[in-house]
Amino acid sequence: MTPLAINYKRRAVGCALLVLLLIFSVAFGIAVVTFVRQKMAPPELAPPPPVPPLFVVAPTNLVRLRAYPAELRADKTAVLSAAVDGDITAVCIETGDSVTQGQVLVEIDPRYKRITVDEMRAILLQTQIAYTNATLDLSNNRRLFTSNVIGDDALRKSRLAYHVAKALLEQAQAALERAQEQLVDCTIRAPFDAKVSARAVERGNRVNTMGGPQALLNVVDDRRLRLTFYVEDRDILFVREDAPLLFTVDSLANGTCTALVAVVGTDIEPETRMYRVEAFYDNRAGTLKPGMIARVHIPIRTYTAALFIPLYAVRPLDNGDFVTVYLPPSNRLTRVTLADEVDDLVRVTSGVAAGDALLLQ
Repeated sequence: MTPLAINYKRRAVGCALLVLLLIFSVAFGIAVVTFVRQKMAPPELAPPPPVPPLFVVAPTNLVRLRAYPAELRADKTAVLSAAVDGDITAVCIETGDSVTQGQVLVEIDPRYKRITVDEMRAILLQTQIAYTNATLDLSNNRRLFTSNVIGDDALRKSRLAYHVAKALLEQAQAALERAQEQLVDCTIRAPFDAKVSARAVERGNRVNTMGGPQALLNVVDDRRLRLTFYVEDRDILFVREDAPLLFTVDSLANGTCTALVAVVGTDIEPETRMYRVEAFYDNRAGTLKPGMIARVHIPIRTYTAALFIPLYAVRPLDNGDFVTVYLPPSNRLTRVTLADEVDDLVRVTSGVAAGDALLLQ
């Protein structure tokens, strides 16, 4: 190997060693700096323990309620039936339509009823003529009887003919009125402002009343709803007529509604041994529907500035009821005196004060 090659090889090895030395020096320096920082850094503080679930006692205004189930019904409902036979010539509404009082809903063919009315008028005219003649005959026979021209037998016959003519006249008048009513019954009108809830007839159907009136339509006025419910004797004294009453409906998401008490039963119902109560709700906005089930809330007692705590904050022990008052760094087990329970709360009469923080069990 030439001297030049040897020198080149020595230089390459020296450069490689120098690079390795620099790498180790940098790594050592970094390790030293990291060690020094760790030694000089302040110790990390442990996070404070979390605050346990607490309940702060405070004066509370509360109304104790008792709930009763109630049924919502429309204040006005009607089943419209056909009182006369005939073919349906017109059905003027559909199910769900709103109708006004007196509006024509269904029409039954009136032709034969008009003919019957004309016949009854003719019969009435005949009986009026016969009655007039019988009245004149009776008047003449009375004068002739007074003058001894005719005897008692002839007078009795004229009097009998008069009473028969009068009876036939009254019968004809009644028959005409009945025929006129049947003609009116051919047109079925809305008895009040309402909605059509059901329809059981179509145009062209035949109405047959041999088995009784045939139902055609159901109409309901749901602008005012009636709440009917039954109250126990322990609560009936808290219900007053014309007083507002709160109720809720499960399907109503926006909270509580208010009804007005209209009827409070004066005697207990023999079937339920409870008192019947009726209240009315203004449903003109259409918020509720007939048939819904509500829960009526009757205020039984009102608490003002009373101390209530959750039931699950109370620890029942052999020697009484206790709560844990939160006083960091230690807590205090305190005996309490309990009174009324309202839902998941209980009233405390002694043992804690407003502002105390209680540990929840």
